Amino acid sequence: MALYVILLWLVASLVWWGCYRLIRSSIRVAAQDWVLVTGLSAVTTFAWYRWGWSHLLVVDLEYRCPGHDIADTPSYFPLSWTCAGTEDLVPAYVNPILFVLLALTAFCAITALVKALRAPRRSTR
Repeated sequence: MALYVILLWLVASLVWWGCYRLIRSSIRVAAQDWVLVTGLSAVTTFAWYRWGWSHLLVVDLEYRCPGHDIADTPSYFPLSWTCAGTEDLVPAYVNPILFVLLALTAFCAITALVKALRAPRRSTR
């Protein structure tokens, strides 16, 4: 579990560094660079979703929610599974970070698309 968190932190740091370098760059940045950052951001988003989803894999419900009834079915987007109507088995920090990562991925993908469409066309001769 600790290795998973370290890898997630490493990929998130690479995404942050890539976005920082692209935004702060004074030269024109190619669309390929934005595609790379989009890919890293998508991998980070998927890894974070899996981290939150792993909290839904409860083996012993009585241990996680003693003396209470579990809600019928878990919600996979946003991630949630309530215990006795008040306590969520998914930590509260998972969904806000997931939405920020989704927004970052969408921003990078749209920027890569705009850069690719605005790039000058090279002749094939």
